[in-house]
Amino acid sequence: MESNSCISCGKQFHSLKKPVKKSSISAKLVRIDRTVKDVLEQDLGVTFTPDQKDKRFLCQQCIWTISRYAKSHKASTEAFDKLKESSRGPTYLAKKLRSPVPTPRKLKKMRVLSPLKVI
Repeated sequence: MESNSCISCGKQFHSLKKPVKKSSISAKLVRIDRTVKDVLEQDLGVTFTPDQKDKRFLCQQCIWTISRYAKSHKASTEAFDKLKESSRGPTYLAKKLRSPVPTPRKLKKMRVLSPLKVI
């Protein structure tokens, strides 16, 4: 693995036209108390091999994308937890949130149309 390119998109960091800023995967994300590596491993299920762990870098665009994902994931998790807390008791939504089994849906039959023959 080369350490002069982004591990996500493959952009070269030291190009002749315009240098691309890089960040390590062990860098902390802004406004989130997690590192990039934690987000990738825990949320997305990516496993990193232990060799050369200090030589893995991401470009700023990929860091921004991962940061945006982590923020929205954190916000959606918090919102879902608040929704679960507020819907207690015998209400319809509370029952649906507690139930591990989804409601069965009846699929509609698809109609197949064929063109009419013109003589």
